[in-house]
Amino acid sequence: MSTGNCHRDSETGEPTKKRLRQTSILDSFSFQRKISKRAEESQNLVEEAILSDLANEKEEDMSDNRGEEMSQQMRERAAGAAERRRSAKSPWSTPPHDDESHDDQPANQSPSSHHHRHHKSHDSPSSHSSSSRHGRHKPSPSGVVRSKYVDEDKPGTSRDTTSTSHHGRRDHKHKRRSRSDSSPEHGGPNSPIVIPDSPTTIPESPVLSEPPMDSPASPSNQSDTLVYEDSEPVFSNPDVLSQRDPSQPSWFGTPISALNRTPACSSSLPSLKPDSHHTVLFRPHLRPGDPPRPFPDKYRDVWDDAHVRMPCSDENLYPVQDQDGSKTVKSRWEVVQSALLGNIQNSLDLEEAILTYNSRYANRWDFRGLHSFFTEYLDDDEARSFFKVTLPAMVKLALRLPEIVTQSPPLLKKQMRHSITLSQLQVASLLANAFFCTFPRRNAYQRNSEYSSFPSINFNDLFKGGKHGVDRRRAEKLKTLVHYFKRVTIRMPSGTLTFRRQSFPKMPVWKTCKDPLSRLHVSAEGTIEEDGTGMLQVDFANKVIGGGVLGLGLVQEEIRFLICPEMILSRLFTETLEPDECLVIIGAEQYSCYKGYSDTYKWAGDYQDQTTRDTWGRRCTEVVAIDALKYRTYTEQCNPGMVKRELDKAFCGFHRSDVLPIKLSAIATGNWGCGAFGGDSRIKGLIQMMAAAVAKRDLVYFTFGNAQLAEDLYKMHEFAEANSLTVGDLWNVIQSYNRTCAKTSRKPAVELFNYIYQMYSDFQDSTDEEGAGQNWEEGAEGKGHGSQIKGWGSDEEGADGRTERKESLDYKAMTP
Repeated sequence: MSTGNCHRDSETGEPTKKRLRQTSILDSFSFQRKISKRAEESQNLVEEAILSDLANEKEEDMSDNRGEEMSQQMRERAAGAAERRRSAKSPWSTPPHDDESHDDQPANQSPSSHHHRHHKSHDSPSSHSSSSRHGRHKPSPSGVVRSKYVDEDKPGTSRDTTSTSHHGRRDHKHKRRSRSDSSPEHGGPNSPIVIPDSPTTIPESPVLSEPPMDSPASPSNQSDTLVYEDSEPVFSNPDVLSQRDPSQPSWFGTPISALNRTPACSSSLPSLKPDSHHTVLFRPHLRPGDPPRPFPDKYRDVWDDAHVRMPCSDENLYPVQDQDGSKTVKSRWEVVQSALLGNIQNSLDLEEAILTYNSRYANRWDFRGLHSFFTEYLDDDEARSFFKVTLPAMVKLALRLPEIVTQSPPLLKKQMRHSITLSQLQVASLLANAFFCTFPRRNAYQRNSEYSSFPSINFNDLFKGGKHGVDRRRAEKLKTLVHYFKRVTIRMPSGTLTFRRQSFPKMPVWKTCKDPLSRLHVSAEGTIEEDGTGMLQVDFANKVIGGGVLGLGLVQEEIRFLICPEMILSRLFTETLEPDECLVIIGAEQYSCYKGYSDTYKWAGDYQDQTTRDTWGRRCTEVVAIDALKYRTYTEQCNPGMVKRELDKAFCGFHRSDVLPIKLSAIATGNWGCGAFGGDSRIKGLIQMMAAAVAKRDLVYFTFGNAQLAEDLYKMHEFAEANSLTVGDLWNVIQSYNRTCAKTSRKPAVELFNYIYQMYSDFQDSTDEEGAGQNWEEGAEGKGHGSQIKGWGSDEEGADGRTERKESLDYKAMTP
């Protein structure tokens, strides 16, 4: 037994109990599998019985000559429901709410585009699937969708419309006929729609939708959505169906092909060499196909608070207990080597090895998720391949650290303007050490600890389990990261990456800025990482870089870090971002496809990144991490201090003082700081337009399925151009709005965009004047689909004279 193992056993004193625990864990996993399988079979039998009851009842109803009467009532009720939706401005779509919904896919979306979707709309039609909250839809052999509806108020309980298998058919039928207005015969709001002329059709159960993230949740915003297996809403009102006309434009503004992308727009890079503001960890003489040689040739140890404390440092000491009971201090790296080179055949052996050099956390770290991942989540062949092939290669990659990374990277601390350039081989070796939790002093996060203001880097949080063993989020993360290690251990990439922390102590005086808005392309389709190739891509970041990528977080930033795992290394040396700082990552390669978002995220296979490289060996992929503020109300976003902070942060990410504006690529962004952070997508869109204008860059904005938002942003941009509004003018009108309309804690009656229109032109009246509409359309000529917009046709004036916005049919912002 190794010295480290002796230390473990002497410290716990229970080697026999440990083996018994391992056996009991494996037995428990086997038992849980059997129970889950039996429960699933029982559930299927119950559902078949329920559907059979419903089919028989339907046939009886039809045989009683009441089918046509019911069909007519259902059509009238559907028309009424559609009218209520229009009056309530409902989005008419249903977000996923369970772990299974990631398996569905929209009929009009290719698998590849879906796999790469970085900012998956939580309200996408592809998200409808089986759910313990919203019901389960299955096609019958005849192609008719049958459903089990689950009570919104009591998850896990069935409503009477599908009610339960222990009621006989007569009892169930009697219940339906005895109910009041909520029964199918009385056309209640929760009753199913019966499709006419289909006597064997099982009634569809309605699914409650939720309001979009950028609108307040209220009863008026909630409505029913009637969904078939293809996730298309079913309405009897032809006016509603016409609103989903696919001929409507999906993008507005300047064609995306006319905007700058790297490397086509870029100047030649200077020679790669280290200086006082740039650390290069390899020799800059690049040879195609071969990883760069590290610099210096031999490991040079640095152990201080300005550099990463390396696992292989001679100063990294660890107390161990010898076989004779005496305690000595030993090189921790030697303990790491001894533990990882042991016989690791399963996840229990891996846990033992990791705790050998992290013994103080033996009773605090949770490895149940790691065990469940290999025993329940992966099949036997995949698990066996990992421990026989991938893991030994990862161990070798990690233990070669002193010969691959021969100097300690500097820490990118607050207010530093510094860059670090590494090879992809060096990144992989450092990440392999993170997987095995070898980085010293990175496990304590008390307020006075050395790295309390840095993100975590060791992977121990990913190994935690859920309430029932498997945590599906962490399991899918592990699957994505294991794929990365499998790729790089089979064939190591030969490129490089740069991490740059930048700050601007002196920000623009926004109220005096005379810059007009730059060019805009806004699209309801596409994603930042796929359609923004060659542009400056915005990471909707947490101020702790990477957010919850090594924990439970699984939204825009975490997903990007998972499919491009080299970005995770930024957590090793990047301190928490200040309000005037950002982090730029150049050259990160994408290794995985994915589908879903948040709870529905799922690894979807390998991805071969074909992005070209620059002369430094980096992929031409530039990502900027900027963190937004978190808001509780709509109105506080217009507070002068809040607006200035967001403008400063966006400008810090967009501005490049050392590059001519004509050589700058466009910015690819979206609903930054919306969704979980409570930001309003229209306000955030305008703020990013203003920051891009002062940074002298064009803007590409992806609304992730929200066609109405795309049109609204385009109209505001065109209105600002038509009225020659500068960034300073927009700043001043936002402050005026804050003083006059944003004094209530709730959402004001007049939103910011409508206020701007009223302030500058009494817009509704001006478009009715002779020639005004004509001039407006002429101004939109040649700008994508702008000329197709008829005045402001998407807005309707209500009875009280206010302008009402029609919400998107299938949008709910889900960005942090």
